[in-house]
Amino acid sequence: MEVDEEMVVDEDIVFLIHYGEQTIRLELPAQERVESVKIHLMRKTGLLKAEMELLGWDIPDNVSDDVTFADLGISKEYHLVLRALNGADPDGERISVVYHLQVNDVENDEIYNLFFNGMQTVREVKQHVTQLCPIPFERQHWEGWPWPVDDDALLFNIGLKTPRHELQISRTRNVVRSPTSNDRSRSAGRNEPDHSYDMDEDDLDDDAIEISPPVPQRGSLLPNALLPPAEAIALFELNFEKRYGHNHVQFFKGSIREAMSFAFDRPVPDRQLFAIYLHNEKSFPVNIFVSQVLQNPVLIDRFRDHAVFWPWDVTLPESRATVQGELAEVIGEQAVIPLVTTRPDSFPILLICGKTKGSVDVLRVLDGTKSFTDVLDALELAGEIHRRNQENELAEQQTRERNRLVVEEQNQAYQASLVADQAKAEAKRAVEDQKRREEENVQEAIRQRAVRLNWSFRSCDVVNFVDVKHWNGFSLFSCGRRRHVHSFRRNLLKALVTVLRRCVCERLTVGP
Repeated sequence: MEVDEEMVVDEDIVFLIHYGEQTIRLELPAQERVESVKIHLMRKTGLLKAEMELLGWDIPDNVSDDVTFADLGISKEYHLVLRALNGADPDGERISVVYHLQVNDVENDEIYNLFFNGMQTVREVKQHVTQLCPIPFERQHWEGWPWPVDDDALLFNIGLKTPRHELQISRTRNVVRSPTSNDRSRSAGRNEPDHSYDMDEDDLDDDAIEISPPVPQRGSLLPNALLPPAEAIALFELNFEKRYGHNHVQFFKGSIREAMSFAFDRPVPDRQLFAIYLHNEKSFPVNIFVSQVLQNPVLIDRFRDHAVFWPWDVTLPESRATVQGELAEVIGEQAVIPLVTTRPDSFPILLICGKTKGSVDVLRVLDGTKSFTDVLDALELAGEIHRRNQENELAEQQTRERNRLVVEEQNQAYQASLVADQAKAEAKRAVEDQKRREEENVQEAIRQRAVRLNWSFRSCDVVNFVDVKHWNGFSLFSCGRRRHVHSFRRNLLKALVTVLRRCVCERLTVGP
């Protein structure tokens, strides 16, 4: 929160003027007039005096610019709210203004610290208090509201003091009763005054009292936790919008498993964060958290672009038990611990989760006491962790892919080498087969020639010969029966050599 300091010579009264989320500090003498406040604010805000409305004065009537601070009886420190009549809200939306209401319950000796945004009404404050103390709505007696105040008035417009406005509540003994038509006719006929609004509760019979029906109290946004997931979230959103308005982050309509699958079951670069929002209507900070976080335009865009937002209401014990079991099952104890350990007055809870290497981790845990800046910083930090994990996982995937390609190339090279070796072996076998066939052909030619010469023989067999007495006029040899082939060949060669020699000798003797 920005604080501007204005130093004046006579430091008597300190004004803290709240303008949107900015607090302007002025120190002015008690004898100065109200107009001097507006003159200083002109220099700091750029607004004209006619465009300014100062709210939060202790007196009900409009304060004139000519009245001095001493005439107003102002103490040393005074809180005011500056409202721009030309609509120049520095933050653009009245919802950004947050009021801290400190309610003193006189009857029960309790003090309640409540937080509401500027677009909520006085009626909503009173209804919320009915959940904290046993005083019913129609019996509440309030002190401390800027006078006059209407139950339907916006908190932004009634001039509450900031950063804290003190209120007091007690039980009234007057019963507000709506007069019936018969009562009004009887009173008009007898010209009798109508005392229906002044009767003491001790003088009235409970059966005769007609009290206007109380406004429904704030309860769970999810009264039935046994509905199917999509219907349960749709009911949550319907009740949420009735209570807080239609401007909010986008809710995922489905079970927590479906939401987590939608966020994580996609390619690594496209994965999103997974935000789990646990709402509790009985917690004090829930109003301010909804207005500053869930209804903030910046965070609405951030969650829409970078996260899947899944809500659930844990106001009722059965709803709390249901989501506790689901968190333990789909994420683990790290998601259950914040739900169990967070104090009831610190809800709601926002869990920001991310997925790394197949497991879901809770990256950040935020409770209802955190501001818009805290949530934005946590979301950016969780996003940075998520991106770093994505880069690491993507790098590991790329390394595995490169290794797979190397192994695949090696397998392909091995298969190619194997095919080449097989081709070489086939070629070698073909050459050997060719040589074998050629040898077989030679052997076959020799065998056929031997047949043509009428020499019949078989390897390693026994041949029977008859006596060969004459061949070309000479006695060659006489082979006995049952000689082996090799002996036959040797004897045949000797006989041929002898015949040749004789032929040569006879030719030489005879002459030409």
